[in-house]
Amino acid sequence: MSDNINFDYKNLSPFKWFVLENFPFIEADFDALTEWQLFCKLGKEINKIIDSQNIVGEQAENLTNAFIDLQNYINNYFDNLDVQEEINNKLNEMVEDGTLDNLLSKYINNNILRIYENIDSLKKDNLPENSKVKTLGFYSANDGGNAYYIIKNTNILNKINIITLNNGLQAHLIVENNTINYKMFGAKLNGTDDSLIIKQVHDFANENNFDIVQNGGDLKCNFTTTVKTNLKLNCNILIDDETPDIVFDVIHDLEEIETPLNLRDDLQIIDNVLLFNKFCCPISDDDTSKIGNRNNPIDKSIYYHKQPLAVNNAGEILTSSQFIPHSATFHLLGYSNLNEKGVIIEGGKIIVNLSKIGFPSLFRLWRNNSIIKNFDVIFQDFGNKENGRYPYSLFLSWAGCHQIFDNITAINNALNDNDDYSYIFSARYAWNILIENCSFSQGWGNIALFWTDGITFKNCTSNRFDNHYGSFGNLSILDCILTGIGKIRIGYGNGQLLIDNLKINKKNYDAIIETRNDFNIIFQGTIKVQNITDIEDYTVSLVDIANSEKVNDFPNVLPTTIISNVNLLAQRRYIRSRNNNRIQCFINNCQNVPIRSEGDIELYVNNCRIVNIIENSSRIWLTACEVATDNMNLNRLYAKSTEFRYNIIFNGLSLLLACHLTAQCSSITNNSNETVTIANSYSDNTLTKNGTIEVNNCNPNIPE
Repeated sequence: MSDNINFDYKNLSPFKWFVLENFPFIEADFDALTEWQLFCKLGKEINKIIDSQNIVGEQAENLTNAFIDLQNYINNYFDNLDVQEEINNKLNEMVEDGTLDNLLSKYINNNILRIYENIDSLKKDNLPENSKVKTLGFYSANDGGNAYYIIKNTNILNKINIITLNNGLQAHLIVENNTINYKMFGAKLNGTDDSLIIKQVHDFANENNFDIVQNGGDLKCNFTTTVKTNLKLNCNILIDDETPDIVFDVIHDLEEIETPLNLRDDLQIIDNVLLFNKFCCPISDDDTSKIGNRNNPIDKSIYYHKQPLAVNNAGEILTSSQFIPHSATFHLLGYSNLNEKGVIIEGGKIIVNLSKIGFPSLFRLWRNNSIIKNFDVIFQDFGNKENGRYPYSLFLSWAGCHQIFDNITAINNALNDNDDYSYIFSARYAWNILIENCSFSQGWGNIALFWTDGITFKNCTSNRFDNHYGSFGNLSILDCILTGIGKIRIGYGNGQLLIDNLKINKKNYDAIIETRNDFNIIFQGTIKVQNITDIEDYTVSLVDIANSEKVNDFPNVLPTTIISNVNLLAQRRYIRSRNNNRIQCFINNCQNVPIRSEGDIELYVNNCRIVNIIENSSRIWLTACEVATDNMNLNRLYAKSTEFRYNIIFNGLSLLLACHLTAQCSSITNNSNETVTIANSYSDNTLTKNGTIEVNNCNPNIPE
């Protein structure tokens, strides 16, 4: 039946009812027309059917002739066509005795769109085969489950897209624009259990490559389903204690395999054709790859080294060189085609009500070349560690590559700033992942990385950027804001940690940038920090290098730190080393540098303004610097083209080359065994006797 409610149904004649049921799209005010006027409009509609349905040849001729026969029948029946009442009566009589239906229905029934309020009313009608129908809703009109169907004489059972009618025929769903939604299959989305329907809808979409676009409703996430197609959730997404660990599992096309591999640290070519144009993370939990027990008060499990691997069609390795050589039969986690067709997943408001701390993964994204974007996370209730669950993350990049996470906001994701581990985003066994325009504030973790290669954060706000273990290639934090507990941590691995244009605007503790030593080995690449703005003044380190030890055949190389264009407040220590071995740090083009390094450090400072040098046990090289301090107590200093002002205490072996002194130089202590040399060039190596200073061609300008 038509959905037009403007008709006065009680006053419709049989002929008008016939037209209404078979031609519901004729003018909305046709109940005001006479039967003859409506009959003439019927002729026009039949011509439209012929044109719109591309009916040609014998079928078009038969349909046209049928209407001409009907018109002649009426014309011949009356001597005077002006007798309107007789015409109306005759048309109504032809409907009642079936004449009109016999003349037209066999030609037009299959081309008329019949409209029903819901699925139940559709089932009850005695529709002919090949009829096209529209439902205004699944349970009731305008409930969001409206859809189009075609009636077929089939007997297909247990298919979510096929509805069996009371007359034994079946209504097959017509998918428009390659897009379906949950409600057209019977999901209510009112916060109740729709889990079975949701899983069936995704199975149907995966089999037929249909996108899912759901507008409106409350989606209760008490299910786990696989996803291979685009998904748009313009609805409320409800996370509660019934939510499983994984909700939407966005999977690869290929099945995982096992194969022997020889992964050398100098390897550039893979000769195993099974890996050509493939991504995976080879896993072999044997003694060769064993890192050891984790140094964690909660988790003391044994861990094994893992590292993502991508290979092009020529067998060339695209990911970083292997951190540890290893030959074994590997299980290839995330085995997939590099050019796998990606999906786009869009939101959506996520509403969290949990009594247990730690998140399930709303999306576990395996699939390469995919995007997740535009989600807002609202926390109505969050648990505590006493009722803890495994700390997953809401958005999880898992054993995939070339993925983007964009415009995700999660505010107030824990009850306090320090203890509740509540990761919004994490990546595991992943390569080349971009996280941009995201904001995660409060809570403990927010961001966690495990065995990743090539991760970039851009224009993001977070309490922590934390690589727990396994950082390879580049980990880049660009144009970001560090808030809350304020910490960047990097686990063992190599490559480069790049931090550029970072704003620090909340309280920090201990250090801002730390190397982790969960397994007694630390990050062994380059830490590059540049363009940092410090908002609040706290006496902690900018960079803290942890201690490391030799583990199995794993390399034990110490990281190099490069700090450039940084303007920290005066009490901030630039670098601290707790390592037993000497590390190198370069500080370039910085202002108000407090040299508060701690530990055995070779510190190279170039073109900087130094405001203090205290608590120093490092070897320091100053080049083209300005030293402005009331009290500089040095252990070992090597300076070139540097200007010293105010009171200087040279307390150790010092070499000043072509420097300029504009203040009183205090003598070293009488019991010191070290000496000080102030010379014009490296060839002027005149050493003083103990306890005095000798100036050679240094333009000292020393006042008495």
